[in-house]
Amino acid sequence: MQIALFVTALAIFVYLLRRAVVARRTGGRALAAPKIAPGCLELEGLPLRHLSIDGHMLPLVGVTAADARGFSHVPAGSHRIVIVADGEARALDAVVRSGEITRISRGERGALVTSTGGRVPVRFDASYIHFPTWSRGTRFMLTGGVSFLRGLEDA
Repeated sequence: MQIALFVTALAIFVYLLRRAVVARRTGGRALAAPKIAPGCLELEGLPLRHLSIDGHMLPLVGVTAADARGFSHVPAGSHRIVIVADGEARALDAVVRSGEITRISRGERGALVTSTGGRVPVRFDASYIHFPTWSRGTRFMLTGGVSFLRGLEDA
């Protein structure tokens, strides 16, 4: 019993000593990871029926109250976008920057091109799809309920 009490007291002492050393090195401030703001992905004139982002082939038509314009709250970083149009798959690796809008459109000969510009709006209208919810395979219906998407092959 005394050994267990001694080990517990020693563990608490080591914990407090390590916290004091870290506090002394950082000036008493806690270390926190910097927050990376999400970006926005706008799809300009792309066929939304056969679109895949990062391997997620979920329907986009009918997900929003208005015609879908793009995605909000997209994590910053590289994303793989694949579009099937005219029986041909076109792929693009797009980089979404923190706090910026990335636009994807079709260029010459149907190739996908990206352009960046503008800051992400504070509020999004009904034409933007919430990317974290969409990528999990759920969507919020206009009635406010959640439906899980199954049988996506025919969507």
